[in-house]
Amino acid sequence: MTINNPFLRRLWHIVKNKYVAATILFVLLITLTDNNIFVTMRLRGELSEVREEKERLINEMRHDSTHLEVLRGDAEAMERYGREVYYLRATDEDVYVFEK
Repeated sequence: MTINNPFLRRLWHIVKNKYVAATILFVLLITLTDNNIFVTMRLRGELSEVREEKERLINEMRHDSTHLEVLRGDAEAMERYGREVYYLRATDEDVYVFEK
């Protein structure tokens, strides 16, 4: 094999070394396989986001549970909640909604 370009000739002599070739092969194997470092880093980031969302949902569930207990125990609180959230009204009332 004759290579006329001096740069390619020098590169071929370097790559021909078995240690350099093994290192290049190892780096390619690590980066291009299914379990490569880039996929692992992306999955760790997604796992972190899922854990944060889990904590947020658990806290929201606790808040909603305490709010539900308050509504179950107090009829006045349930009526106030129905009027504020669902715009419920008594038979002789009118509801006006003002939005900012």
